[in-house]
Amino acid sequence: MLIYCSMTSIDFPDWLQAQLDDRDMTAYKLSKLSGKDQGVISRILSRERNPEPDTLIAIAKGLKLPVEVVLRAAGILPPDTTSGLSDEQQAVIHAVSQVSDLKILRMISAMLNQAQDEINRDKQGRK
Repeated sequence: MLIYCSMTSIDFPDWLQAQLDDRDMTAYKLSKLSGKDQGVISRILSRERNPEPDTLIAIAKGLKLPVEVVLRAAGILPPDTTSGLSDEQQAVIHAVSQVSDLKILRMISAMLNQAQDEINRDKQGRK
């Protein structure tokens, strides 16, 4: 999934279209999820309009991305070079932060159980 790209190689409408394509999402669906009029989203995609900051924040909400990622894609914020994490990794951390600790623990436990089951099957297959 393309999360961030240098604005020297791709502009915001292209980045936004790639985000929509990655999610099999239409401008209409993004407008519903973001609370912005479909015409606003369409004019941004067609380069008829530059997005306002409040629209970028709404787009982040609709795409379920950290606001910083969208603001960087729009060229409003510079690339984050201090954290050592890619924007994709930051997006995953943001998504995880929205889930309760108990749910995260249950997911990790299920993944560990599945991995242990696979190890046990491999051991039995070798006998």
